[in-house]
Amino acid sequence: MINFLKSIGMRNSDFLKVLTSLTQVLSLSLEDNLKPKYMYLINEHKRLSLEQRIRPRHRFSVSLKSQRGHFLLSSFVPTDECFS
Repeated sequence: MINFLKSIGMRNSDFLKVLTSLTQVLSLSLEDNLKPKYMYLINEHKRLSLEQRIRPRHRFSVSLKSQRGHFLLSSFVPTDECFS
């Protein structure tokens, strides 16, 4: 798992944050869980701006008191009209 996370550009400091705040990530299957989700996000959502779309929508979801760290992928739909 460490090699995979490093191969996708995760820094050691970020890796440590994940391990200390989301320890359950260690129980996830790399091949059946993490890699497929990563590939989906990269392939389907790479055209979305992190600063203009993903972060603002994540902050909005958190402001609605959604469970910390969890959000619906559907909230990142391509158009603002679909989000509202």
